[in-house]
Amino acid sequence: MDLEAGIIRLRRNRLRPRFEHGCGGDCGRKAGYCPQCVQVQRETKDAKSRAGRRPLPLQDELIKLFRKQQEEQGQEWSLAGQLWEKKGYRFTLPRLVGR
Repeated sequence: MDLEAGIIRLRRNRLRPRFEHGCGGDCGRKAGYCPQCVQVQRETKDAKSRAGRRPLPLQDELIKLFRKQQEEQGQEWSLAGQLWEKKGYRFTLPRLVGR
């Protein structure tokens, strides 16, 4: 994302997570809710088409919101310290760990 130029470049797609039981199916829950679940599919993959990888213009209101979000995420990053998982995501879950 280039906030100075007002452009966002999408290159990857997020995939629906798939899980398997880590307990062998003995917990009585669905695989995704197993306390010992194991993720068996990668999180992202490259966009399929050229259209999926094109740059998109951002409106001024969005640029302001993205800058505010960057500041807030920077503060969360400082608080989390070594717990923060740097995976390159622009938006992370609100658990102060960068996922």
